[in-house]
Amino acid sequence: MQVTFELPSVNGKRNRPRKTAPAHIRDKDAAIAWGHSILGDLLREHMVAPQGVLREEKSEPKPEPKKERSQVSPSSVMTVGEFWTEHMEGDYFTRLAPGTRQDYAKKWTRYIAPVLADLPLDKIGREEVRALRKQVQKLPKRGSRNTVLGLARTMLAYAARLDIVDVDDLPTIHPEEGGADPEETPRYSEDQANRMVEAAEKIGPEHLAALLLMLDGLLRVSEVCALRWTDVDLERSRITVRHNISGGQAWRPKHQKKKSKPKSVGMSPRLVAALRSLERKGDLVLVHRSGRQHTRSTIQTMMRKVQRRAEVPVWSPHKFKHTGVSVMGEHNAPLTLIQGQARHAHVSTTARYIHVDEDTHAEKAAAFYAAMATKRPPAATTEQKPGFGPN
Repeated sequence: MQVTFELPSVNGKRNRPRKTAPAHIRDKDAAIAWGHSILGDLLREHMVAPQGVLREEKSEPKPEPKKERSQVSPSSVMTVGEFWTEHMEGDYFTRLAPGTRQDYAKKWTRYIAPVLADLPLDKIGREEVRALRKQVQKLPKRGSRNTVLGLARTMLAYAARLDIVDVDDLPTIHPEEGGADPEETPRYSEDQANRMVEAAEKIGPEHLAALLLMLDGLLRVSEVCALRWTDVDLERSRITVRHNISGGQAWRPKHQKKKSKPKSVGMSPRLVAALRSLERKGDLVLVHRSGRQHTRSTIQTMMRKVQRRAEVPVWSPHKFKHTGVSVMGEHNAPLTLIQGQARHAHVSTTARYIHVDEDTHAEKAAAFYAAMATKRPPAATTEQKPGFGPN
């Protein structure tokens, strides 16, 4: 067990040596007591000047030195690594989706732990934050770097909430500035989407159903894997999204709170027809040829075959949902309707998916106003009463 000491600064830099307690000491209080017992030796080492260097004597009085931020004493607060294991993995993560837990665990291992794991929570300062920022520069995207910084910020805030460390002792970890990363790839055009539908029809009914569930139903890949026949109402052209998989485990759909009512989406006629043509092999709508539940990887393999047959770029299956949202926007569907079908928590998310064609935008706007004019009753003219309005 390591004990951290806070000694007077040297040349303006913080001086925090760490010493390893003897092997027989495993209790934190005992380690702190041992740290106090060797504190005098550390202070003497700190105060002794190097050989050959004479101390300068000045007749003028020296200014009052700045007060050190803390007393010369070892830290009794658990390390960041201990807090991660005991409170983040043991408590905080239990409310997160399994896939999110796995992602956070990777970010901790690769980026946060190498910099902060051995430090006590109350000894993290600006230098350590700078070291963390340097570590996350290994990530190419600003959004990914900010995710790691946000995870570190959440961890420290949780420690303060549990009263393990004083919030005043914690540094502020600001996100990297510069806005969101530019989008990696554009969405498919409506023509490309139709070519993929034609290609899927030639390959087989399962490929077609999987494609249309994402393209028209706007389901996520993980929701397609978990979709059950009990969730599908072919007569009402409706799907109730009740199931999802995250990190290989069953989990509630994204943005659906625990014990909240599941959301529903509408189906296009071609999606209804595709589902009717499927052979039912059990409770799941789509079943892998091995008889097991599909995974994100197996769905991606199916869609890669469709993309190549249609001679379109091979992108992530999530681009099908992106494309479906954009096509609805191009066909003048109201933004709130698209938000409901996509099940976005915020309408600003939906707006990012919709691409405005500058060449046709003015024509569509004019057609919209013309349609409104035909439905709107003629404006009534009323005689203005004295004392109201301009004279």
